[in-house]
Amino acid sequence: MPGGRACRECRMSAEARNRKNRWLTGLYAALLPGGGHLYLGWYGRGLLLLLVVLLDLAALIRFSDSTSGSRALLLLYLGYALPALYFYSVFDSLEIHSRIKLAPAGKRSDAGPFSLRHSLVLVAGGLLLLFLIRPTEAVQPRLDWIGDMASGAVLLALAAWLSLRRRPEQFRFGRLSSILLLAACGAILLWDQVRERNDIGLLSDWWPMLFVLAGIEMLAFQLLEKHRPGRRLSVGAGAAAAAVLLIGSAYAVTQYGGLPFRWLDQYAGRTSLENLSEEKGFRYEEEPIVLTLEEQVTSVILDNPNGDVTVRSSPDSRLVTVEAELWVDTEDSQEADYVRQKSKLKVSSEDKLEIAAQGMPYGANGSRLPRYNLIVTLPADLEASFRIDEPEPLPLLPLPSLPTGLSSPGPSIAAAAPLPSAGGSASLEPVSGMTAAGPSEPPSAAATPEASLPPSPSASPTPGPQAVKVLLHVGNGNVSMSGLTAEGGWTIKNRNGSIELRDLRGKVEADTTSGNIAAERIFGDAALSARDGSIQASRISGSINAYTSNGNLEVGDIEGESTILETKNGFIRVEEVAGSLQADTLNGEIRIRSSSVGGGWDIDSSIGEVMLSLPTSSSIVMDGAVTFGEIRSELPLQVTKKRVEGIIGLGLHRIRVDANSDISIYAYPSMPE
Repeated sequence: MPGGRACRECRMSAEARNRKNRWLTGLYAALLPGGGHLYLGWYGRGLLLLLVVLLDLAALIRFSDSTSGSRALLLLYLGYALPALYFYSVFDSLEIHSRIKLAPAGKRSDAGPFSLRHSLVLVAGGLLLLFLIRPTEAVQPRLDWIGDMASGAVLLALAAWLSLRRRPEQFRFGRLSSILLLAACGAILLWDQVRERNDIGLLSDWWPMLFVLAGIEMLAFQLLEKHRPGRRLSVGAGAAAAAVLLIGSAYAVTQYGGLPFRWLDQYAGRTSLENLSEEKGFRYEEEPIVLTLEEQVTSVILDNPNGDVTVRSSPDSRLVTVEAELWVDTEDSQEADYVRQKSKLKVSSEDKLEIAAQGMPYGANGSRLPRYNLIVTLPADLEASFRIDEPEPLPLLPLPSLPTGLSSPGPSIAAAAPLPSAGGSASLEPVSGMTAAGPSEPPSAAATPEASLPPSPSASPTPGPQAVKVLLHVGNGNVSMSGLTAEGGWTIKNRNGSIELRDLRGKVEADTTSGNIAAERIFGDAALSARDGSIQASRISGSINAYTSNGNLEVGDIEGESTILETKNGFIRVEEVAGSLQADTLNGEIRIRSSSVGGGWDIDSSIGEVMLSLPTSSSIVMDGAVTFGEIRSELPLQVTKKRVEGIIGLGLHRIRVDANSDISIYAYPSMPE
């Protein structure tokens, strides 16, 4: 009979599931979300789990190109969901295995491998996954809207889910408060996004309401017990932990710019440039901050996420001054005043001097950041004020020789042993202009070793225990520094803006993602990097290493041992270089003029002419080649169709030139413009 056959199939299916191994169930669930369910025959739930994990990963990738407050919070929530889904996959599959094992023989423990709900959700989720991976022009704006609104919607959905999982026979203290907090926070996030506000920041002022909610929840339990007693009281720890984690994350992400700690800056980019305030809207001039350095500092750290930074020298050796102007780009004067009230400048000085601009985020979910323009005045030499000047010792001069034949009844003063004193020991030292009383033998070299030493030079100031380092981080703005000394070195990082450096002592490392770099009169080595911008450097006393992906390189008067210049798209121009030189460009000409050659040169231009102006009295070995161009030389070198070779002088330094276009060698100082 058909009915009997169906019953036999059900019993066989149940017996097959009962034979499933528990260890393999957990292993498959851990290796693949939903794998344990598929192994047990729960195909609908297993496929749904796998689909949800794939949707989570696809959303992480799709929305990771934005750093606004709402998207960053969504990415954090999506990251939280991954381990939660894995744990659910493992424990739910193990629970199903136990339920199947304990089920009576011949009785199914599930409603079937598939259901109508599974089918509908799989179809809808598969289409959403397709659009996340390959969005069309019509779908992309809707996905962006979903990404902006999803953070608040997630909290509202979680609050609704927790409220539906209520058990009448049990009262979990803290669960009701968690539901109300999640719903309120989700509604505020949606409100902020729609109205382009940042009311989520009010959580820092309204947190005492937690105690009010706890009291209301206690009162609700007492009223329910009076109406229908017998409920079991427990703690809703899971709901409370979820609320604290999700709401705390919402506050931390949207209000990150105003937090006192900045530990995420090294891992993630800051607010996207399109959300940074410019110099428009409401302008506020802050009161100058004046700080007197009482102790030696080991480092100076300046941090400004949005705004220009100017650092200059102070005539006072221990005075630090910070001047600031704040710009809030909004049409709402009340919002601008509130942003000014909450924004602050942090200036502290212990073992290190820290200056940080902490503008309060505003706009939709805290996605905008006000602009702080800073003028910082530092002592010209932060170490000089704390150096200890040792007094100059008196010079040790040998005693004059006496005529031969004269003798002295005692030893000479210079060789005399130290005489004890009441307070300790003392020694007699010869003083300029004094001689021993009575005739004596001329002192021998062994007796007066100081006679063979030159006079001691004057003592120089003793530096502090550690050289001062200066670190400057700017997110969006121009940087200008001049007239300062930091023996520990300078490190300047700029995300978007130019860097101008003049009259600095110490090793310099400057990097900007988008902007030009100008360095002049640097007393030390210089490492300059502009990914999208030009670099100009002159009068560098040390070595220089300059790199740019898209920009020109112009350097002159380089006194260091090595000069390394590289650009992907731009020309290279060099005027006077003392040591070795390496110049490399993929697309651009190279022009080098120097009155001396003090090291090996390596010149490479893939697309562009190479022009050199060398002294006729140099000592070089020339080795040059072109692929398609011509070679011209005013120096006595052997020129063939594609190569130029020869030795001038002693041939101490090799110059290698590799170019696709022309190579022109001129006698210094001539070179066509």
